[in-house]
Amino acid sequence: VITSVDPAGAAASAGLREGDVIQQVNGKSVDDAGDVRDALDGNAGKPSVLLVTRGEATIFVPLRAR
Repeated sequence: VITSVDPAGAAASAGLREGDVIQQVNGKSVDDAGDVRDALDGNAGKPSVLLVTRGEATIFVPLRAR
């Protein structure tokens, strides 16, 4: 669960919000913040796609590389 979003960061630019639940990163299931970080770090600076649950909806969110 996303607990905070830096308004100037990539997550905010991608449209991620507090309360969103990240289910997958680039098609791989994630269980906690460490899994998300590892998946993003392992993508070698390339953009990623997150599968996010927001309320009753499940959406894909593209995220620019860091």
